[in-house]
Amino acid sequence: MLRHRAPVAAIPDGYRHLATRVIYLAFRDVDNPNAAPEDRTSARLFLGGSAMLTYWCELAKLDRRRVVAQAQARIAVQDAEGSRRRPSNTSPLRRSKQSEQQPAQGEPR
Repeated sequence: MLRHRAPVAAIPDGYRHLATRVIYLAFRDVDNPNAAPEDRTSARLFLGGSAMLTYWCELAKLDRRRVVAQAQARIAVQDAEGSRRRPSNTSPLRRSKQSEQQPAQGEPR
């Protein structure tokens, strides 16, 4: 079943504000290092040019290409900063599991 979509010009300002807020919150999730990993991943996928981003950008009267470019720039900076903070071949989870498996000094192996 096809849904009828009203022209963007006919969208009330409240919906436009909501669309802007949805996009803003996605950027906030991407930028927040303390956010849940699932939220950050979801925000990255959304801001990567998803169909839903296209819809919200249309409602907010934003250029989707500029939003995606801004998101990619922020994500690239975060990825670069993250790779400088820890070695890329060991995740924090892997390091903690390795340290649990190694016996303490003086314990039998």
